[in-house]
Amino acid sequence: MSVPSTCQAAVYDKISSDQKDVQVKEVSVEPVKEGEVIVKAEYASLNPVDGMVQAGLLQGAGWELPLPFTIGYDIAGTVAAVGEGVSDFAVGDRVFAVNWGTF
Repeated sequence: MSVPSTCQAAVYDKISSDQKDVQVKEVSVEPVKEGEVIVKAEYASLNPVDGMVQAGLLQGAGWELPLPFTIGYDIAGTVAAVGEGVSDFAVGDRVFAVNWGTF
């Protein structure tokens, strides 16, 4: 499976509780890093934690918020690339990820 150089993502550039500040943009796909995988997302959703992160309400709890920030902690898709040292996943594996882990 090939990894594209860009993809669409829901992004915001400032801390805000206004959903109108979220825009769908074309963003660069970084090369796969050691110990990581790239997932071609086929499904994505927003859950209440996404809005809390966007509003900056969870910064004190350790939730990083580097801006611009790509919203959406919940995805399902297919592993498109595997970084060095990854042994639990392979290209083509169907996976899902949520804000508390990946499976």
